[in-house]
Amino acid sequence: MGMITFRRYRGAKAREQATLGQTGTAGVHKAAVEADTSGTPLPAGFPGRNELAAATPVPYTRYEDLYAATRDELTDITGIGMKTADRILEAYNAWDAEQS
Repeated sequence: MGMITFRRYRGAKAREQATLGQTGTAGVHKAAVEADTSGTPLPAGFPGRNELAAATPVPYTRYEDLYAATRDELTDITGIGMKTADRILEAYNAWDAEQS
């Protein structure tokens, strides 16, 4: 099973702060995520890849960004419904199992 990463933590904090209207703090967390080039990029053909990449305030562009993501979290992203969220989680879980 994967572990939380700096990217995932900072992305979650950016989303939380944006929800609370704290755009300045959200921007600091977003900048930290953008500066972090670690992780495994989502491949072409990954379910919902375009929608994940367009998510605001912080896109999901790497497998590590999806660690412990929930269906509810994913369906909050514009263009991702329950079926796509389930496919994303299945694809992430398959990748995570290969890492063990």
